[in-house]
Amino acid sequence: MELMLRNRKCKINAIIVETGNIYSQIDTKSARDCLSVFFKKSENDQRNPVTQLVQLQDKYQEETDGNLYLTHVSLDEMFSIYSNLTRLFSCPFRKWVIIFDEMKLEEFWQYTERMLKLKFQRFAVHAKTMSNVVLTELMDKIPEKMEVIIDSDIPLDYSHPKALRFRSFKYTEARWLKIEDFFNIRNLCLIILDRTNFDCSDVIKFLNYWSDCDEDMMEGIAMGLKEGTQIDEEEIIKIFIVISDNESSHSRFFIIKLAMSDFKMELILRNRKYKLKAIHIQLGSINPQIGLDTSNEFSAVVFEKAEIDDRNPVIKLVQLRDRYQEDSDDDMLLNHVSLENMFSLYSSLDRLFSCPFYDWLLRLDELDLDEFWKFTKRILSLEFHRFSVNGESMSNDLLRELMDKLPEKAELSVNSGLPLDYNHPKALKFPVIRYTDARWVKIEDLFSIRNVDLIRLERTHFDCGDVNRFLNYWSECDEDMIEDLSITLKEETEIDEQAIFKNLIVISGKNSGSLVFMKARNTRNRKFVVSKLEFRDKKVLLSTWDPFKKDRLYEYSVLKLVHKIRDCEENIQKMENDFRGLRDTEKRKLQLELEELERKLTVLNRDFVV
Repeated sequence: MELMLRNRKCKINAIIVETGNIYSQIDTKSARDCLSVFFKKSENDQRNPVTQLVQLQDKYQEETDGNLYLTHVSLDEMFSIYSNLTRLFSCPFRKWVIIFDEMKLEEFWQYTERMLKLKFQRFAVHAKTMSNVVLTELMDKIPEKMEVIIDSDIPLDYSHPKALRFRSFKYTEARWLKIEDFFNIRNLCLIILDRTNFDCSDVIKFLNYWSDCDEDMMEGIAMGLKEGTQIDEEEIIKIFIVISDNESSHSRFFIIKLAMSDFKMELILRNRKYKLKAIHIQLGSINPQIGLDTSNEFSAVVFEKAEIDDRNPVIKLVQLRDRYQEDSDDDMLLNHVSLENMFSLYSSLDRLFSCPFYDWLLRLDELDLDEFWKFTKRILSLEFHRFSVNGESMSNDLLRELMDKLPEKAELSVNSGLPLDYNHPKALKFPVIRYTDARWVKIEDLFSIRNVDLIRLERTHFDCGDVNRFLNYWSECDEDMIEDLSITLKEETEIDEQAIFKNLIVISGKNSGSLVFMKARNTRNRKFVVSKLEFRDKKVLLSTWDPFKKDRLYEYSVLKLVHKIRDCEENIQKMENDFRGLRDTEKRKLQLELEELERKLTVLNRDFVV
C-alpha cells in the first residue's frame, strides 16, 4: 500500500519534524487540519530499527483528538521516517526542530550536520539558553537561504554577520540587537523579534531609514518593544505621510472613495490592482447595484432612485463624487445612474481591481424585452463568469433563445418560474447551474451530466426512489459526472434513507449519523470516486472527491475494504447456492479471506458505522 501511495504523491502543505531524546514529534499539515504523531518513551522500548512506515504498526498506542501516539523511536530512525514521508507526500515546505536541552552537544552537532544535508526550508532550535560559541558555529553552518528560528535566551553581547541575513528569521530573545543592525538588511521576507530593547524612538529611526532606503529591505517585520514601553502611535507617524482606513471592514469602499476623489488618484490606484474575490453587477430599472466580494465579506454599491434624476453620462469614478449619499451597514448608497452607465462603471472597476470572477444579474421584471436582449448582448461581449436572471416567470421561447446564446463555460443561475414542459440540450451542460424551479427536470436528464462542478435544483418533482436511481447510476458510471449536487425533494416527501440507499454500500459517521459516505463501484477512468451525502430538511446534498487530493484516503480505504467484504460474502453465498457442499476447499479459502478483510477493517475503522 505504501508503494502504491508513493506513486500518487498526495499533496500536503507542510512536514514538521521535532527531534529530542524524550519527546519526538512529526506534524503533517494540510489546508484543513494538522495530524501530529508523538513518539513517547515507554518502559519496554523495542529498538528494532525502523526503515519502513509499516514497521510503525507495532508501535501504535492510541489516537486522541486527531493526534497519533506511538512508542519512542531513535533520532536516527526519525531520519528514516522523514525520508519515507518525503517519498509518500508532495510537500512544498519542510521544517526541522531540534530540542537542544534533550541532547548532548556532540549529538546536537551530529544531527545538525545530517539535517543540513537534506532539502528543507526552516531550521528551528528550542533551548533554555545557548552560548555565544554554539550560536556562532551554528550561524556559520546554516545557509542564508534558510528560514531560522532561535527560541532560546541569547547573551546580550552576541553578534554575528549572518544573524540578520537569513531569508526569514525569528529570535525569541533579541535584546542583543541595536536598531542600526537593521539598516543593513535587504530583500528579506519576514522578521519576528519577541523581546527587544527598542522603544518608539527606535521604531521612528527604522521607519525613516526604510522610507529613504533605495533598495527593498523586507516584506514584514514584527517586534516586541521593551518592557514598560507605551506605544505612541501619533509620535511614531507624525513625520510620515500615511493613510488610515478607519473602516477596515470597508476597505473596498475606501479604495473606491479615493478613486472618486480625484481622477489622478484613480490612475495611481489602477497600477496597484487591489484584489477582489468577485464583482456582482445587478441591472434593473429600480435599484441597480454593484456587489464587491472579498474572501470574508460582501459589500454593495446601491444606486437609488432620486426625485431629480441626473442623467449626465458617467464615464469616470470621479463623476460619482456628487452622487454619494451615505454608507449604510455594508452598503454605499449613491444617486441613480442609467443602466448604460453601469457598463462604464464596470470598465472602471475592472481597471481598478484585480478580480477573477464577474457575475452579471438581469432583473427580468424591471426590463422590457428589448432592453433585456440589448443588455444580454453587451454582457456576452465582455469577460464574465456567471450569468443570472431573476423574474417571476420565463417563457419557453425566451429560455431557449437565452440558452442558445450563452457559452457553456459560463455559470448559470435562473431564479424564476419555468414551464413544466421546458427542455433544452444545454440546460444541464454548464459547469455551475442553479434553477429555483426545476420541476421540469426528469431524473434521466441527470444521467447525461459529465464533469460538472455544481448543480442546485431548488424545487423538483423528485422523491427518494429518484435519488436512489441517480446514486446507482453515479456508482456505475464510467466517467466523472459531478462534484456537488443539491436537490430539494418534492413537497410532502419525507426522507427515507433506506429507500435512498437501496442496493448501495454506505458507511455513516458514529458521531454524526447525518453524514453518509459511498464509493463508486466503477472506478475506472474516474477521479471523483468517494461521495458524501447529507440530508437537511427536504434537501439531499451530494459531494464527491478525488480521495488522493482531498484528504479522503481514510474514508476511501474503509469503503474499499467494505466493498471487498461484500464481494467476498456474495461469492461465498453464490458458492453455497450453486454447489451445495462441493468445492469446500475454495469456500474455506474465501472464508479465510473474509476473516482477514474483517480483521483489517476492525483495525482501520475507528469512526464509521458499516
